[in-house]
Amino acid sequence: MLFMRSELDQLQTPRIEINEEFVFDQNLIKEHPRCTEIRDIFVVGHIYYDHHSSQTIVDLTINGIMVVPCAISLRPVELDLDIRLEEMFSFEAIETEGEGIYVEGEALDLRPYLIGSILADVPLAVVHPDIKEYPKGDGWEVLTEEDYIKQKSQEIDPRLAKLKDFKFE
Repeated sequence: MLFMRSELDQLQTPRIEINEEFVFDQNLIKEHPRCTEIRDIFVVGHIYYDHHSSQTIVDLTINGIMVVPCAISLRPVELDLDIRLEEMFSFEAIETEGEGIYVEGEALDLRPYLIGSILADVPLAVVHPDIKEYPKGDGWEVLTEEDYIKQKSQEIDPRLAKLKDFKFE
């Protein structure tokens, strides 16, 4: 995913079709606490290059599989990746901030942006879909969101608890 400016300037059409496998370096997630493996990464999309402005518009979809530990049992959970990377790069100085990313030198390397997009998509917590019974202990238990809402709706507000002692006729 490395594009040289000289090669882009020699293109006959401004559009480049991308459909290739991206090899993700597993050493990048070796110490990551929320991700154990990333594999089968494919990048599909288009890159548009404008000769006059030296701007490159990237519109890519990153697909693959991410393996993360379950937040409760630590069992591996496989998640499908479907990430969209839309960015504008320029080989010329950018006058207004936020209009794109300035490319220093003569090479546009998309690998750091692909890696950054993948790592930004790592979820904070995932619960394995096969978990039926949640752990509990002395005075504590893990609840599903539905159970928590049901339990909260059945609790009596402590400010109104004294009202239950009154007998109404």
